[in-house]
Amino acid sequence: MTAYHLTLNGQGYLIDLASYRKEAGEQFAGKQASGNRLYADLKDVAVWAQTDWRGGRGYRRWDDGHPGRWQAGAGLDTLGEGQLQSGPSATAVSAWAPSPAAAGIRGFVTYRSGLFWATAVSGTLYLYRAETEGVAPAVYSAAGPTAAGGLAAYKDAVWLGSGSDGRLYKFDASAGTFALTTTLAGAQGIPAMAVYVPSGTTRLLYLGVSYDAGSQVYAWDGTTATSLITLEGATAEYLFAFDGKLYVAAADAGGNGLLYSYDGTDWRLVATLAENWVQSGAALGTSYYLGAGRDNRIWQFNGRDLVEVLAGYGPSGSRVRGMVAFRGRLYAGLAWSDSFRTVVASADGLAWHELRPEGLTVAGAGGLGVRHLGALNGTLYLAEELAAGTGARVYKLGLGSTYNAAGTLETARFDAGLPSVDKAWRRITATHAPLQSGQSVAVAYRLDGAAGWTPLVSNGVAGTTTSAATFPPATTGREIELQVMLTSGGSSTATVKSVLVEYALMPDVRRAWEFDVLLEGTGAAPLRTLDGTVEPLTGAQLSAALWAARGSKGTLAFVDLDGASYRVYFADLRETVARLPHRDGWQTRARVKLVEA
Repeated sequence: MTAYHLTLNGQGYLIDLASYRKEAGEQFAGKQASGNRLYADLKDVAVWAQTDWRGGRGYRRWDDGHPGRWQAGAGLDTLGEGQLQSGPSATAVSAWAPSPAAAGIRGFVTYRSGLFWATAVSGTLYLYRAETEGVAPAVYSAAGPTAAGGLAAYKDAVWLGSGSDGRLYKFDASAGTFALTTTLAGAQGIPAMAVYVPSGTTRLLYLGVSYDAGSQVYAWDGTTATSLITLEGATAEYLFAFDGKLYVAAADAGGNGLLYSYDGTDWRLVATLAENWVQSGAALGTSYYLGAGRDNRIWQFNGRDLVEVLAGYGPSGSRVRGMVAFRGRLYAGLAWSDSFRTVVASADGLAWHELRPEGLTVAGAGGLGVRHLGALNGTLYLAEELAAGTGARVYKLGLGSTYNAAGTLETARFDAGLPSVDKAWRRITATHAPLQSGQSVAVAYRLDGAAGWTPLVSNGVAGTTTSAATFPPATTGREIELQVMLTSGGSSTATVKSVLVEYALMPDVRRAWEFDVLLEGTGAAPLRTLDGTVEPLTGAQLSAALWAARGSKGTLAFVDLDGASYRVYFADLRETVARLPHRDGWQTRARVKLVEA
C-alpha cells in the first residue's frame, strides 16, 4: 500500500479526494470582443480570409501585416483592389506585322500620335510608324546597317541609330522623310540614346556610341556630335535622364556594370554592379526602375542607391530589354516562372505581379517573349523576339478587353501564427461575381509542404456567386496552401472577391490537474499517511516544500493517483486555513493547479 495519494517534486502529499479533478487543459486564453464582429470573434471555428492580392508575388509565409501577398502563380490580374481576375491576353496586330519579316523588333517611341519601332533584315534598316491598328504602318528604310540601335524623339523628329556602325538616321515628322544625318567614323553601333537638358532650356540628344576601345558619349544638337567622355573598355547599354542628371549605364568586358551621372559639367561614377549591368529602365513615382542586362532583376534607383525589388528566373542571358510606365503602373518584359520572357507589372515598384499574357509566340515555336513595350492612345503594345527564324510581331495587351483562358495563383503558407499546432481543416469558400458561361473557379490545397495539390472546390455554374466545399473527414495539418484557378471565356473574366478557409485549432492534449493538499500535523500530533505511518514533516514543513516547488522555474516530476508519472508545470498555488480547526490549533490546505509539460 502506498503512503501518499500523489507525489510532487519528490515529496508525497495527502489530498482531499473530493477536490481532485483532471481534465484536458485549455491552451489558449479567452478573449473579449467589442464593436463590429470579425472572423476572429467566431466561437467554434477560426477563419483565414484573403480578400486582396495587391501585395505581390514571391512570399512563402503568410504575414498578417501584409495580407495581400502570395507565393506564386501566373496568368491572373492581381493588381486590382479587392479582386482576383484573369490576366490580359496578347493579340497580334495583324496590320502591323513587319515586312520583310524579322526575328526581333526594336522599339518603342511614341511621337506625334504615332508609334515607332525598327527592324534590321538582310543589311537594311527599317523604321515603322503606326497610328491605328487597322491600317498598315508607314515604312522607311536605309541600306547598310545589319542591326537596329537606339530610338529617341528629339527636335520634332525621331532618331534611329544603327546597331552595327556609326550611322544616325532622322525621321522628320513635319516632312515625313527618313534620311542619314551623320556617320560617326569607326563606331560599331549606337545602341542607346536619351534626351537631357544640361542647363537652361537647351535640350540635347545624347548618344551612347560603341567603339573597340570603349564607348563614347556624344551630345547631338541636330547638326553636330560632340564627344564628352570615353568609357574605356565598357559599352554603353542604356541612357536615361532622372532628377536633373543624365545617367549612362555601361557594361565592361567582364560583364560588370558601371553607372555614371552627368550634370552638364561633371561626370561621376555612381555605382558598380558585379557580374550584372543595367539594360533598360522607366520612371514611376519618385524613383527610376532599372532592368538587368544579365538576368531577370529589377532595381529601384533614387539617384544614388540601387535596391533590388524583383529577382526573377535565375539563369543568365535573359535581359530585361523593355520597361514602360503606363497608367500608373510599371510594366517590364521579364522571365519569372521559367525562361520565357513574359510581362510583369507593379503599381508601386515594390510588389510585383506576373500577368503572363497568352497569345505570344510560345517557346516551343521559337518564341523568346517580350522584348520591348510601348504605349499609344491608351493602349499598351508589346514587341516580341524570336530565337530563330523570322515573323516577330507587335501585340496589343488586352487590359480590360481580352483575357487569358486560364490562370493560377498559389497562396503563401498559412499556419495561423502557430506553426507547431495542428489544425482541423473544415471548409473552403470562394466568393465572386456571378459566373458567366465559360467561366469557372476552382481551389486545390496541400498540407505541410506536400508535393502535389488536392482538388477540392470546382464551380462553373453560371449565375452563382459562391463556390465552396468541405474537406474530407480527418483532414488535419499544421499549415495549408491554396491554389486558386480561374478560367474565362476570353472576352470576360471571373472576379473572385475573397477566399476563406475555416479551421479549428487542434493542439496536442495536455492534462491539467486541480486538487487540495492537506497541510496538517505538528510534532505532538503528526499526520498519519495512508499506510498508517507517521509523516515525518509537519504541516508547516509540507507547506514550505509545496511553496518551494511552486517557485521552481522548470518542470517537476509528478506521480498521479493512479501511479502514472508525468512532467508538469506548477500553474497556481493558493493556501488557506481549513474550515475545521486542528485539535492543537489550526491547519491549512493548499489548492494546487498543475499542467502537463
